[in-house]
Amino acid sequence: MNLGSIRRIDELGRIVIPKGIRKELKIEAGDNLEIYTKSETIIMEKHSELSKEIEVERKMAKTLKELLKVDVLITNKERIIIEEGKKNKEKKLPEEIIEVIRSRKGANIKINDLNLYISPIIVNGDIKGSLIIKTDKKIDEYIISTVETMTRFLIKYIE
Repeated sequence: MNLGSIRRIDELGRIVIPKGIRKELKIEAGDNLEIYTKSETIIMEKHSELSKEIEVERKMAKTLKELLKVDVLITNKERIIIEEGKKNKEKKLPEEIIEVIRSRKGANIKINDLNLYISPIIVNGDIKGSLIIKTDKKIDEYIISTVETMTRFLIKYIE
């Protein structure tokens, strides 16, 4: 992490986030940052609609896991937010999953003998994350249809 960068605030109160930090955190033009204070410290975090109202997403992931008998993950654009049944620490997504999310289309892929179905969550034209199921079983049309339905629910919930 780049520490010790000093930036001047311009007349309009703006600062430039150093390129190295933007690259490391994958902050792109158009991304939203949440800015708040804690004591006398200013804190900036990447904003994700999928990580703020997490209880609904957690219940949905649990329901999907019970219904389909598969592992369920909910992600933002680059990290796992929820991995049903596991205490996740916002693990980074593999690049091949990020590429599928960026493609904006649901897709089946195989990683380490596991079958994954990735359904991107797109709200008002912006990619917010994905709903992913993973299993060692074959992913059939019923599973895909169910995941796509739940993805549409998440999109409506975020809107």
